[in-house]
Amino acid sequence: MLAFGLGLFAWTPRARAEPPTLSLEWQAPETCPQRPAMVAAVGELLPELGPVGAAEDGASMAVHAEIAQSGSDWTIALRIESDAGIDARAFTASSCDALAEAAALMIAVSLDPVATRAGVAPVARDDAAPRVILRPRSTTAPETAEPPPTPTPPEPAPDPSPVEGPREPEFPVRTPPGLPAPTGPSPRTLSLRDLEDAGPSGPVLGILGVQVGGGLGPMGLSQFAMGFDLGATGRSWRADLRGTYFAPRTEAVSGTDGAVARYDALFASVRGCGVPTVRGGALEFPLCLGFAGGGLRAEGIGPTPGARRAWLPWMALVPGVGLRARVGARVVVGVELELPASLVRGRYSLDDRIVRDIAPVGLSALLGFELRLGAKKSRRARQEPAANRP
Repeated sequence: MLAFGLGLFAWTPRARAEPPTLSLEWQAPETCPQRPAMVAAVGELLPELGPVGAAEDGASMAVHAEIAQSGSDWTIALRIESDAGIDARAFTASSCDALAEAAALMIAVSLDPVATRAGVAPVARDDAAPRVILRPRSTTAPETAEPPPTPTPPEPAPDPSPVEGPREPEFPVRTPPGLPAPTGPSPRTLSLRDLEDAGPSGPVLGILGVQVGGGLGPMGLSQFAMGFDLGATGRSWRADLRGTYFAPRTEAVSGTDGAVARYDALFASVRGCGVPTVRGGALEFPLCLGFAGGGLRAEGIGPTPGARRAWLPWMALVPGVGLRARVGARVVVGVELELPASLVRGRYSLDDRIVRDIAPVGLSALLGFELRLGAKKSRRARQEPAANRP
């Protein structure tokens, strides 16, 4: 029997929670909503609300509210007492109705926030942002707005009718009267780009060059000069070995009776150059610095008393500038100016008479021709079909 009684107790449905009760004291001017309107507003938000009485009725929550006007604004002092404690608040609005609506919402939420949520719905207005308003719950299904009419797509424009017959060229080629119309391909014009494509696209394996010119030789005399170059070059650099010979030059020895001296020079120089270019490499401007070493030969000739031959060692630093133009795939022409600065001092004498000293600075101007060996084909020449080349 005891077990049967316990089983009945276990299967007995749990009693439903009692609805919340409220005691409300409401003090407001006559122009504001009064207590019955507030009770109705809270009841709309919370239909499960029980009877609303006075403070001494032992309700689950007691509320005291007082509204006062201050200028154009309205202020409410709201005091809520429940088992959770006391919550006192004050807030201001531009109208008394707004204060009453806010107070009703706060009272309903304090009693049962979950049940109150069903009485609050968002409504969007055309002239303002969405706001929350109070409205009673309704069981009527909302009206369904009619869908907007589907726009009718525009009819496609008819295709333009094709032009019958062949079209005339926009820029017809006219042949002068009396001359036959050209039938072959147009002649091809050689440009600097073609010279660039014909030249090397990378480092050149070798340079072979010759120079002719003249200037002031190591002894300070104007002399004819000639030389050769052997080296290598790239897009922006150059290194070469140069040999230079200053041809013999005779000079009467001053203060003597018909004595004559002859001078010539032979030396080699090692040079390194930076080579700025323009127009795609068609023009080069080498800026060089080298070291030269060799010898000078001086001798008395003819009826010269005490005539003798002497070899004078010579070393110099040789800066130089130039201009070169590429005129083909392998041929380059150019001009160059060198100013050798002697690093040694020496002199030539006859019978203890000083005839001439080595000059501290020289000057030479050279015209050069170069053959560049082992040049690679340009990238365009490798990619262009043979049929498209002239």
